[in-house]
Amino acid sequence: MQPLSESFEVHGYWFLPDNHNYKIPGTLSYTPGRTELRLLQSFQAFPHALIHPLVESPVIYGITQKGEPVTILRAVRDTVSFSAGGGGLATPETWLCLLTVYGAYVENRPTFKEMRCRVPGLHIWQSQRLVEYSSEADNDAKTYNTSYRIVGRPAETVQIAADDFELDWYVEHTTSTGQFNVEVRSVGWFGIRPSAPQTVEWYVEQQQKIITLLTLLAGTPMSPDALSVPTGEPHRYASLLFTRQDVKYCSYENLHEFFIPRGAIGAVLSEIVIKWFNAYPDVATPSQLAMSVYGSERLWQHVEFLSWMQALEGFHRGLLEGVYMDTKDYETVKSALATAIPSIVQPPHREALRSRIRYGN
Repeated sequence: MQPLSESFEVHGYWFLPDNHNYKIPGTLSYTPGRTELRLLQSFQAFPHALIHPLVESPVIYGITQKGEPVTILRAVRDTVSFSAGGGGLATPETWLCLLTVYGAYVENRPTFKEMRCRVPGLHIWQSQRLVEYSSEADNDAKTYNTSYRIVGRPAETVQIAADDFELDWYVEHTTSTGQFNVEVRSVGWFGIRPSAPQTVEWYVEQQQKIITLLTLLAGTPMSPDALSVPTGEPHRYASLLFTRQDVKYCSYENLHEFFIPRGAIGAVLSEIVIKWFNAYPDVATPSQLAMSVYGSERLWQHVEFLSWMQALEGFHRGLLEGVYMDTKDYETVKSALATAIPSIVQPPHREALRSRIRYGN
């Protein structure tokens, strides 16, 4: 698993789909803000690399030194240079990589059966105890034995009819044991499983709706730090990597830090999620504003307050009709008010009053 939050470099050989035999050594360098592929030679022979450069490539394949398959989608060439020496001509080039599938070869604009998203802090927000322990004394009462039990929770599935997919919630445990130490790490995931394979763009759209709901409830950014998709081989997943500027992750380690943990909602989570997806088209814009406030740092206090109020007003307008009386009934009131404006009122003033009456409901 290659996390979105951790930088890495990997060396390997890279080639284009229509020329598997021409492999070029190079390095894939990933950071959360930039992914680039640095090649020792150009994919094009000299002088075409300089005269008619290949500036975009829908797909670039690679195989790492460890034999791992890699697919780079929608790559854009950033730089190319030329040098001549005792070893001959060299045309190294650098490509900017918009989307990388680490662990599988896929075609241009691939579709996937599911996407899994790992979210820091999600297993805590869920408010379900994952570790139980007990302690008992030996017969001599001089020593104590302590036992720890990792509680396995079944996955929960919610059917989202509005977008025709199933949403899974589950917790994954990783264990490291030895003769003298044991370490267990729990992490929360959600999975998106549509009725038919979908593109990465579709998954990102659905993912953002879920992240927004979790963030509003948790009171802190709940962005996933790892994404994985099936490779076609049983029980094997590939990592999705793309650049995301200034993304923040949940750092809470205690349940009381969350704004509204799941255990304090007082309603069934599946029902909340279903209602959220039904209502999201009406509150998408204020939701984006709220998420931008969560992602901002060092805002002036009055700017942050006004941004929250604007988002709250947007939610209100999106979810509630917001009128005092039936629109048809108001037509009579509006006509009576407009007629009652005294004749001595000047035209500009009269028009201003009529405008207020027009939107008075």
